[in-house]
Amino acid sequence: MERSNLIPGGCEVISWHDVVESFNPPRVALGPMNLIHKAFEAQAARTPNAPALVHRAQTLSYAEVDTKADRLASYLREGGLQPEQRVGICVERGIETIIGLLAILKAGGAYVPLDPDYPADRLAHILEDASPKILLTQARWLQKLPTISIQLILLDQDLPRIEAHSGKPFVPSVLHEDALAYVIYTSGSTGSPKGVMIQHRHIFNLHLGLEELYRGKRDIQRVALNASLNFDASVQQLAHLLCGRALYPVPQDIRSDPTKLRSFIETQQIEAIDCTPSQLKTWLTAGLFDSRACPLRFILVGGESIEGQLWDTLAQHATVDFYNVYGPTECTVDATATQVNRDPGPPHIGQPMLNRRVYVLDRDLKPVPIGASGEIHIGGEGIARGYLGRPSLTAERFLPDPFDTVGHARMYKTGDLGRWRTDGRLEYLGRNDHQVKIRGFRIELGDVESQLVRHASVKEAVVLAREDESVDKRLVAYVVPRDNSTVLDIEALRAHMQELLPEYMIPSAFVTLEHLPLTPSGKLNRQALPAPDHSAYTSYKYEPPQNEVEESLAGIWQKLLKIEQIGRHDSFFELGGDSLLVIQLIAEIQASLGVEMAMGVPFEYPTITQLAAQITELRRRRLLTQLRDGDTELQDLVEEIASMKDMDAEALLKRLNTMGPNESLN
Repeated sequence: MERSNLIPGGCEVISWHDVVESFNPPRVALGPMNLIHKAFEAQAARTPNAPALVHRAQTLSYAEVDTKADRLASYLREGGLQPEQRVGICVERGIETIIGLLAILKAGGAYVPLDPDYPADRLAHILEDASPKILLTQARWLQKLPTISIQLILLDQDLPRIEAHSGKPFVPSVLHEDALAYVIYTSGSTGSPKGVMIQHRHIFNLHLGLEELYRGKRDIQRVALNASLNFDASVQQLAHLLCGRALYPVPQDIRSDPTKLRSFIETQQIEAIDCTPSQLKTWLTAGLFDSRACPLRFILVGGESIEGQLWDTLAQHATVDFYNVYGPTECTVDATATQVNRDPGPPHIGQPMLNRRVYVLDRDLKPVPIGASGEIHIGGEGIARGYLGRPSLTAERFLPDPFDTVGHARMYKTGDLGRWRTDGRLEYLGRNDHQVKIRGFRIELGDVESQLVRHASVKEAVVLAREDESVDKRLVAYVVPRDNSTVLDIEALRAHMQELLPEYMIPSAFVTLEHLPLTPSGKLNRQALPAPDHSAYTSYKYEPPQNEVEESLAGIWQKLLKIEQIGRHDSFFELGGDSLLVIQLIAEIQASLGVEMAMGVPFEYPTITQLAAQITELRRRRLLTQLRDGDTELQDLVEEIASMKDMDAEALLKRLNTMGPNESLN
């Protein structure tokens, strides 16, 4: 590879052709069996008696699953389902789930998963947007589903009629590898779910790519389906049915309980499972991998970035192979992968998987040098057809691939930031919409989070830029203590951050949580993070202002900082103040209290009590100066005060002249 000199910052300059071609794998032909249900049928013919699905006390062989899926598929075809029409499926996770998915594919349809645990309004939105021809569900979920005009099939009550069908459904030959397989809804930056359309060929390529990871590793036979069907990680595990493994759907009541999950994994002798980093942390805490009885051999970790401390823990693990997988829903689950074990880090997302093409580009869609930050774009196999019913959004995110000359290749604009390492591995740097601008400074929230978790008392940390009608945009840190019995010292955390980051990157508030909230799919639920209260800004207990000056200052701070409650020990800067607000603070103090002060005073005396004492001192000095200058009105006032204090005027002046800023005439 021809390379030229290094640019400032250590970024290596090489040609875009070298970056694109050297860091992406060669193409591999997929072969003829690219329809998912056909690949399953071929496996069922090879191993008809092998266990395919195990749920609670029920076990079905490959032949039994194939037969049941055929019957339901025939029932769907009888109901008028045509190729590529969408079928909603809202059922309790279990054997019916997998049979329902296979049946929809066998009938030529595309499945639209609806998690029964999702809020009713979200389910209603998906049903309205997807407009499925048929909805597969169970009687117990009817009350939660919206009342809409749609053909219902109840897998429990309609079972006798379904079982009456026999033989494989007739599906027109127009169904091919580019046929629609599923539509999974994912939330974007707007929070409005959008349907991502994935084709059969894309899933089959994912299957082959995952098998490359397993190749040469320990044999795996029993695989847990942990992810919700609404989360595309579930497709990873469904692919195991294409090569003869047994799939164990994790019951819903077990998924969210690490202790029950540990028992489930040991009892069922589960060898492989999927999870998010957030879930994995709870499993580690529960001691899932501590027992010699743990049968796990292979774990796919995805959906979120792995932070440094967790990476270090996984890298040192000797009995379980951990793989960090990365890919947006729009790119059929996983586009890059790497094994974490024995990798000293720093964390990265590995290299492109089979038939994937990954680029790191600038705003002009030009490849950036090695080591430089850019937006990750993904091409090759697996790029979704687009967003259902949203052509303009599809055109915005799915772009022509200028680096791929095969056919009408496209690439997906992920919105993720990354950079290439010299070894061809990709580092994930966060979302470009997690890069915020506060007070004119651009801040990458991941940078702040990575420094927070370096503190010995912090187990996990998330940083948000919060802004609402009453509060200007400011950084808020959400921290989980390493020991739940520990009360985090906010002042110590702030001091720790001050040693590592510039002032503008230090959070204004630190909210302590027992655990970070998760979505049903196991990802961090940023929407559920609470707004900070007074205790998040300071370790001091709230103590109200105690005199007129402190009360005036508190009122000024409330106005400038837009915080309702200000205590006398609170720091202007810890509450979100900055050098720009100091200018306004000094102007307000002059207008309200009649005191002029230098710019440096609030920095030197940042709390209410400290600044109030300095204001009192400045007032005293001004009074003495005016008295020395012969201000007769002030002289009269001093004599009046002296008489009230049972002092003569000269003694009062001497007292005023020797008083410190924190002393009182009382």
